[in-house]
Amino acid sequence: MEEPYSNNDQAKDLRRRMQDDERSLLKEPNQGELGELISSLPSRSEVHKGKQTKMKWKIKYPFIRLLVFLFVVLILLLPLYYL
Repeated sequence: MEEPYSNNDQAKDLRRRMQDDERSLLKEPNQGELGELISSLPSRSEVHKGKQTKMKWKIKYPFIRLLVFLFVVLILLLPLYYL
């Protein structure tokens, strides 16, 4: 039985492409193609070069940081004193 919209099938081209891709994946590449694929890959150092690391806290003025921390704690504890 023929589908009513078979001549106006929008996904026909996509199905054909998927079938072509599946066929190309199933065939094994020869040694020349495999060498070309491997040589086109970037080196490991290039891949990991842009990797971001965690931000480390630098203790640049420890005394000032301690004073700021104590000031914030004092402000937070003041309402508890008046309860």
